[in-house]
Amino acid sequence: MELRTLLTSRKTLVLKIGDVENQIRGSLCLFGIKLGTAKRRTFSERVRELTADLPRVAAILDVLLQAHAAMLFSLDRLNRMVLEIAREHAVCRRLMTVPGVGAVVGLTFIAAIEDPARFAKSRSVGAILGLVPRKHQSGEIDRNGKITKSPSDKS
Repeated sequence: MELRTLLTSRKTLVLKIGDVENQIRGSLCLFGIKLGTAKRRTFSERVRELTADLPRVAAILDVLLQAHAAMLFSLDRLNRMVLEIAREHAVCRRLMTVPGVGAVVGLTFIAAIEDPARFAKSRSVGAILGLVPRKHQSGEIDRNGKITKSPSDKS
């Protein structure tokens, strides 16, 4: 449960940071300012640069930028916790050897599965996670294909 709490807290922060960034972008659009692509770490600098000639707007958005900075700091702390747990967890280290699987994905998989012994077949794990094999049925043919996320996908 601790692991799930950590992962959901991290996810919430990531989503809320995006919400704050979108709110700032929307506010800038009202004044005809387009932010363009800005990385999370340079976001506030770019906003301050673009609102330098609008002191009231800059003052209003500065409050949101302070909240943005605080959330980024908190996200960094949670990311460090995730990495520490991933380093200590032998199964997670093994999962991370798979291309595309990092600490967050590995720990999320571990938190979702909990006890692998409760699954008789590996196919059952996919069903628990909402992954189903693609079906091809025609007359006498009934084949399972590649795994898909959509249960209604038939081809």
